[in-house]
Amino acid sequence: MRSVLLKPALRSWIGISLLLPGLAAAAPAPVAVDSMPFPPATAADSTSIAPPVAPAIVHFDQSAWARLLSQYVDDQGRVAYKDWLEHDRTSFRKYLDAVGAATPTTWPRDEQLAFWINAYNAGLVWAVQQGQTPETLIGRARLFKSWKFRAAGRERTPDEIEHDILRKQFQEPRIHFAIVCASVSCPPLRRAPYAPDSLTLQLDDQARRFVNDPTRNHLDPEAKALELSSIFDWFRSDFERGAGSVPRFLAKYVYDAQAREWLLGPAIPPPRYRDYDWSLNQQPFQRPDRKQRATR
Repeated sequence: MRSVLLKPALRSWIGISLLLPGLAAAAPAPVAVDSMPFPPATAADSTSIAPPVAPAIVHFDQSAWARLLSQYVDDQGRVAYKDWLEHDRTSFRKYLDAVGAATPTTWPRDEQLAFWINAYNAGLVWAVQQGQTPETLIGRARLFKSWKFRAAGRERTPDEIEHDILRKQFQEPRIHFAIVCASVSCPPLRRAPYAPDSLTLQLDDQARRFVNDPTRNHLDPEAKALELSSIFDWFRSDFERGAGSVPRFLAKYVYDAQAREWLLGPAIPPPRYRDYDWSLNQQPFQRPDRKQRATR
């Protein structure tokens, strides 16, 4: 019985063995590794896979603020207050409502700082649209010390945001080139929101623009003349804390190499501070009229 079962298997084996030489002759030649469309797998490829990089968590959506800035602020940082109020009152109020409901205290430092700079600037735009103005002494007292808007859970004045939060908590002197008090001598309002992932670059850019703007500062090494914006007088301690002195702070951002060397030298005269122009930073004919003013 065993011999009967083996015979078919034996015949199959003999048949396969007769076919093998032909199969070997027909087999394609081996492909060189360099001609493969993909590199060969390595031991590392098969044993370890890099974990996916988690996207950065963004706690506050600034897209609405970004659209408003790009649409109603020009290249000089001037604001079309009237058109903004006429065409985008509702969307701006929604953004301000989000600012009021935000809870930034647990966010990363740069996201908190960006949030508060944007909140300050948005609040000042809203204040002007409500009829506030920095153009008189009484107007400034009312605007910065009495007028309030909701930010991060409660009503706050612009002065509270600037002095108690931005200056006290973050101790970042470059904020003085980013927050905009709605006046001509203030820094120009940036046409994009401050963002945590690019905040350092944005603040450096604002500092360079402001320091090198001849309408705000005049640095002349040959004449030994140093005329500066009053911002460097009012907040001198902030700049001295970061750089040791106001001239040394300026040297970090000034374009001219000769001026930089002079500012870092020993013979710097006391600066003269320029008068501050509190005129509204509006585009031509863009002051909100009484009938148009926003109400909460």
